[in-house]
Amino acid sequence: MAARAKVARTGSALAFLRDGLAIARVLARRFRLSALLQRTLSLSRSLEMTWHASGAATHLADAALAGESTEQLAARIARIARALCGAQAAAVFGRGLQGPVLFGSDGGVPAPDLAARTLKSRQPERRAEDGASTVSLPLRSRDTLVGALVLRFDPDVPVVLKPLDPLVARAAAVLAAAEREASKDRFLSLAAHELKTPLTSIKGFAYSLGRRLEKGEPFDPRSVTILERQAERLHGLLEEMLEVSRLEMGRFVLHQEPCELGELADSALRSVRRLGFDGELSVESDGPLPLAADRERIERVLTALVQRARAFGTPVKVSLSREGARAQLRVAWPDRTLSVAERASAFEARWEEPQLTRQ
Repeated sequence: MAARAKVARTGSALAFLRDGLAIARVLARRFRLSALLQRTLSLSRSLEMTWHASGAATHLADAALAGESTEQLAARIARIARALCGAQAAAVFGRGLQGPVLFGSDGGVPAPDLAARTLKSRQPERRAEDGASTVSLPLRSRDTLVGALVLRFDPDVPVVLKPLDPLVARAAAVLAAAEREASKDRFLSLAAHELKTPLTSIKGFAYSLGRRLEKGEPFDPRSVTILERQAERLHGLLEEMLEVSRLEMGRFVLHQEPCELGELADSALRSVRRLGFDGELSVESDGPLPLAADRERIERVLTALVQRARAFGTPVKVSLSREGARAQLRVAWPDRTLSVAERASAFEARWEEPQLTRQ
């Protein structure tokens, strides 16, 4: 049959069958070649995109080591993200007390409300409007949510996020480290300022007292009181700085001993008054409340709570009660109510001046 088809005359049925099979074989070979070429090109593009993403993540780490600020790093992250996925605009948001805080952007600032949803849900969020897509990705450093990367795509641009994986992982770590350094710098700056105030007072009054004693002149006893108050304030500031250092280094150890909560509360109020706070401070207790606790640290915590409450107004009332096998302490003040964001961050580490008008 094959031999007869090979010599068949043009126009015959066998010739038609022969030519059709030849065309089919050529098309099949081209189709297989095209599919192979497509797979090869797709793999090449994937490898190229992975290489670019990995290189971008490395450049980001180099920029962090070079000392770029949080805002500069965030703008760089947004710029790299746009280049990797073809987004129209990109922005990096951090967490703030009142909602998302813009760290940096490129091409515009898309959808802060979508960033707020991500910071609340800790999950990716997506929205489509008029054919355009907006995506918000959480930036996590280990188990800590440090921010959100928001991307806006034009209607004719497909949303492809896979190339961003290396960047997102590195960006979260870099931003977290940058924020830690920025927080440390702010802490040291304010701590230096706060330490300077009592040191200046101590130095001035000590010099004045020394001169008067040398000359045998009388001195005002209030100067000694001021010296004592400023020395106690300086001691408290140094202790707080040491506590922060111990917490960050994992060397925080509790030394439990028998104590009584009412006595600790009274001692905390005395400390607050010695720091120069005016206004009414009171303690109400249902009776003795014995504890096994770290006396010094409990008293320090109570002092800090009363100081924060004092910032919202007076009178400040400390109430002590028993709840089963536990002791309960409440610090209350009139009028001012904490917002949801303030309550959520009430016990986060921070540095506060002794006399605040706000939290």
